[in-house]
Amino acid sequence: MRNFRYILSHSIFVAICAAALAFQSFQVLQLPISVLVIGLIFFATLAAYNFYWMLSKYYFCRRYKTPIALRDFVSYFIFFAASSIIVLDCIWQHPVFFLPVFWASISTITYGVLFSLDHRLQTNPVLIIFKTILLALTWTYITVYLPFIMLHNEISVAWPHLFLQRFLFMWMLCIIFESKDHITRRVEERKIPALTLSPRTLLIWMTVLFLVYSIHLLVFKDYLGLGSAIVLLGVGSITYLLFLLSLKPRTYYFYYFLVDGLMIFSSISTYIASI
Repeated sequence: MRNFRYILSHSIFVAICAAALAFQSFQVLQLPISVLVIGLIFFATLAAYNFYWMLSKYYFCRRYKTPIALRDFVSYFIFFAASSIIVLDCIWQHPVFFLPVFWASISTITYGVLFSLDHRLQTNPVLIIFKTILLALTWTYITVYLPFIMLHNEISVAWPHLFLQRFLFMWMLCIIFESKDHITRRVEERKIPALTLSPRTLLIWMTVLFLVYSIHLLVFKDYLGLGSAIVLLGVGSITYLLFLLSLKPRTYYFYYFLVDGLMIFSSISTYIASI
């Protein structure tokens, strides 16, 4: 269990989730599987999230005036540095990946800076919405656009629909984690901050996204394939159910294994449906 928590805390599992979504993109777009692209996405995600965890540790220690656990900080830095070197080497050998990784890096840094802002600003609804959109868009850009450029400028009618579906799916996942953050803030402050998004607002937001997600799938199912559309609709429904469960305090593993695991479940289900 200790080793499993280490895998979760250093974002190895979430990097596997990103690789799984890339694999799903190849499946839906009916492209040959590229181990190079999947590997690049895995290590880029590993670097980005360990960078985020370093900022998170620093921010937490600064806010609560506690000493930084050097051992944890160093381990995050090692994962970040090693993964970054692999990504840079891949870009050096394949320059076509430079711009997508560059823009994803800018997005990651921006998200990290927003996270490091004053605690009062972090509860601002506009900033919360912007952060969730930014994170969802970054995930979509990396897990859909990188496989798409393997088309070598060929036209794919499925690509824009997959991009929208992935964006809505990731946005819903981000809302689940925002629900977690809301509960955490409520426990820390012993009250709900005046400007934070309330559970009712999150529920309305999630419901609208789920309806748009579902309607788009039903209307444009032919572009993604009937099997893929059914799988994605099922995964979207499970995502909505997990959001309802997240409105009450849940364990660490609920969020970082079960919720994140939806990405792997979605990818495996799509693969099975394509057989």
